[in-house]
Amino acid sequence: MRWGPLEALWRDAQFALRILRSNVWFTVAAVLPLALAIACAGAVLTLADAVLFRATGVKDPGRVAAIYTVSRAQGRYLSDSLPDFRDIGSLPVVESAAAYVRMPLNVRLGEFPEQMNGEIVTGDYFRAAGVVPALGRALSPEDDRPGAVPVALASYSLWESRYRRGSSILGSTVWIDGVAFTIVGVMPEGYRGALLDWYSDPAFWLPVRQLPQMIPSFRKLDFENRRELQMFMMVARLRPGATLARLQAELDGIAPRVAASPDLRFTALPLAEARFFPAYRAATLRFLWILIGVTGLAVAVACFNLATLSLARAESRRREMETRRAVGASAARLFQQSAVENVVLAACACALALPVALGAAAWLKGVQITRGFQLSLDLSPDPRALGIAMLAGLAAALCGTSFSLSSFRRPRSNARRRPSWRDALVAAQVACALTVLIASALLAQSMHNLNAAPLGFEPRGVLLASLDLLSANVPRDRAASVIRALLSEVRTEAPEAAITTDVVIPTTMRTTLDVLTDSDAAKWRALASSHVSDGYFELLRMPVLSGRAISPGDDTSSRPVAVLNESAARLLWPNQNPLGRTLRVRGEPADREVVGIVRDARYRPLGEAEAVTPCLFLPLLQRYGTIGGITLHIRPGGAPLAFVPTLRQIVARVVTEAPVYGVETMQEHVENGLRQIRTAAEATAAVSLLSLFLALAGIFAASAYRVAQRRKEIAVRIAVGARPSRVIGAFALRGLFIGAVGSAAGAAPAIWGAILLRASIQGVGAASVAAVVLAAIALSCAAALAAWAAAARISRIQPADVLRAQ
Repeated sequence: MRWGPLEALWRDAQFALRILRSNVWFTVAAVLPLALAIACAGAVLTLADAVLFRATGVKDPGRVAAIYTVSRAQGRYLSDSLPDFRDIGSLPVVESAAAYVRMPLNVRLGEFPEQMNGEIVTGDYFRAAGVVPALGRALSPEDDRPGAVPVALASYSLWESRYRRGSSILGSTVWIDGVAFTIVGVMPEGYRGALLDWYSDPAFWLPVRQLPQMIPSFRKLDFENRRELQMFMMVARLRPGATLARLQAELDGIAPRVAASPDLRFTALPLAEARFFPAYRAATLRFLWILIGVTGLAVAVACFNLATLSLARAESRRREMETRRAVGASAARLFQQSAVENVVLAACACALALPVALGAAAWLKGVQITRGFQLSLDLSPDPRALGIAMLAGLAAALCGTSFSLSSFRRPRSNARRRPSWRDALVAAQVACALTVLIASALLAQSMHNLNAAPLGFEPRGVLLASLDLLSANVPRDRAASVIRALLSEVRTEAPEAAITTDVVIPTTMRTTLDVLTDSDAAKWRALASSHVSDGYFELLRMPVLSGRAISPGDDTSSRPVAVLNESAARLLWPNQNPLGRTLRVRGEPADREVVGIVRDARYRPLGEAEAVTPCLFLPLLQRYGTIGGITLHIRPGGAPLAFVPTLRQIVARVVTEAPVYGVETMQEHVENGLRQIRTAAEATAAVSLLSLFLALAGIFAASAYRVAQRRKEIAVRIAVGARPSRVIGAFALRGLFIGAVGSAAGAAPAIWGAILLRASIQGVGAASVAAVVLAAIALSCAAALAAWAAAARISRIQPADVLRAQ
C-alpha cells in the first residue's frame, strides 16, 4: 500500500536530516539561535499567562467583581472595612459577597510552632468565589457566627506534605494562635486565593469571627463596626444577568451615605483586572510588555538570521535546484522539500528550547514588578504559551523557506549597487541591535551600581530570626521582661546579640514617627524609625560618631532618650550640635533627649533613590504600645545557621508558643532585598543580550551573504588590476554606511526603550546622548567589519578559480 504525499513527506524529512548532519556548522548556526529565541518566548509568555490569564480557581469569574475603596483626592485604591462589606453585600445586584484578609498565623503541627499564612474570611467566601473543596466541606455562614466552634480548611499543599493526602485530616485538630481549630475540609489543588499579590500562599482558611479569640487585641479594636479600619479585601458575585455597570451604579448610590469620609467612593473591577492590587497593574503591564517586546525582537531577529542563512545555503545549492528543475521537478515539489527541511530544523530548535524555557520560567518566578510587590504564581508548563513560541519558530522556518526559494527564482546579478532589501535587512538588524545594546548597557550599569553601593553596616556573620509575641499571647506588661530574658539567654551562647521590633534594614517597609524639636515646636517632621535594644549598633558595626549608643538601662524607669543618624541630625538641627537637645514623638507623653549620633546606613533597598534616609532609633524597652513582632540579630562567631537549633531551644524555654520564622543570615537578607530587583533586571538583560547576540550574528551573516553574491565582480576587478585593499575598503565603506543608516533609525526606539526601562525597573538610570552615539558608532563599525571580513576572505581566492567556478 502506497501513501502518496505522506510517503513523499517522509522521504523529504529523511533527506532533511541527512542535509543537516552533513553541514554541522550551518545546523548549529541555525538551530541554536532559533532555540534560544523560542525558549525565551516560551518563558516570557508563560510568565505573562500566569500573571494575566491563568485561572485562579474561581468559578464563573465573569460574574465576580473585586470591590475597592478609592480616595478621590489621592487617587489611591484602599482596602475595605467590614461595615462596608455588609452594606455592599445587601445590594440588590449582589448574589453573595465575601471579605477576606491574609495574615501570618502561629501554627503548631509538630514539636515547635511554625508561622504560616492564612486567609481570614467571612462565611460566604466559598459561595462568592465558587470554590468547592477537594475534600470535606467548605466554611458556611454558620461557622462565622459568635460562639461557633472554630473550624478551618487546609490548603492542598499542606494536606499533601504534612498529611500524605490521607482522609485522617478531616476532624483533626490544629492549634492556631492558641485556639484549637477542627479541620473540616481541604482546598482544591492549585487554589492560592482570589488575589495573587501575596508571595506566600495561604495554608489555612479561617472564619473572621475567630480573630478575637486568636489575637486578644482585636477584642478592643471593634473591627466589625469601625469603617476606618480598612483592612479587608472584598469580592462580590453578581446575580445572573446583572452587569458590572449596574453594580457600579448601585455602589455610587450608597457611597455618599455609608463611606467613611466624603472623599471616599467604591469602585468595582472585573476579576480579570483585579488578579492583584490595582495600584500595581500599570507597572505590571509595563514590565510584561517590555519583556514581550524584547522577546518579540529576539524572535524577529532569529527569523531574519534563519532567512539569511537560508539564502546562503540556497546560493550554495543553486546548481542542485536548477538541475532538479531542469529534469522536471515542479516549483511546488521544490517548495515542499525546502519547507520540510526548515520545519525539521525548527523541530530540532523546539526540542532544544523546551527544557531551557521551563528552566527560565522557574527562574522568573522570583520576579518583583515594583517596590514591595511580589506575585504568587503558578509557572508550571503552559501548553498555550509554549505552543505560541513554537509556532513562532515554525513561522521563522517557513520564512526561511520563502527566502531560499526566492534566491534561485530570480536571475543572479553581480552588479547591484543600489540599495536592496538585503541592505535594508542589515540596517534593520543594526537598529534592533542598537535598541537592545542600550538596554543591556543600562541594566548592566544599574546592577554594577547596586552591587558597589556601600551599606554602612556589616551584615556578614549575622543571623536573623523573628518571633511574634502578639500571636504567642504575651501580655503587654510582660513583653519587656520576656525580651530581657530572651537577650540574656541568647547572650550566654552568643555574646553579640540584639533585638529590633521593626523590620530589618534594608527593607521596603517604612515605619515612620512624627517628631517636634525644641528649636521648632510648630513643625512636625516624619522620620523613619526603629526600636532597638542595647548592643544593636555594636553588632552591626555602625559607629557612634558622637554621644553614646542605647544602653541596657534605657527602659521605662529612666528618662526617654533617642539616637539619630547623621541625616536626621542635619534635618532637625542643621549646623548645630543635637546632643542634649530634646524632641517630642507624636503620641508619647514625654520629650526625649538626643544622646547619640550614628553614621548613616542603607535603610531602604538598594536601587531606590532615597536609600539613605533620616532615621530615629529609640530604645526597645522604652516603646509605648504593644510589642508584637521582634527580630533577633545574633553574631555567633561561627557559621550563623549552625546556631539555629540552639536558638530554637532557647526560644522554646523563654516563649513557649512563639514560632521562630524568617531564619536567614543578614547577608542573605541583603541579597534577597536586591534579588527581586536583580531578577527583574536580569530577566530583561538576558533577553536583551540574546537579541543583541542574534542581531550581531545576523549583521555578519547578512553582510557575508551580500558580499558573496558579488564574488564574481570582486574577482573581475582584481583580475583587471584593482588593488585588493581598495576593493575591500569599498565594501567596508558600504557596510559602514548601512550600519550608520540602521543606527540612525534605531536611535529613537533605543531612547524610548531606555525611558520605559527606567520607569519600570528600579535602579535603572537615564540613557545619555554620548552612550547612544558610542553604541551607534560601535554597531556601524561592526557592520563595516562584517563586510570587510567577508570581502577579505573572498579577495584571497584566486580570480581564475572564481571565474572558472562561475
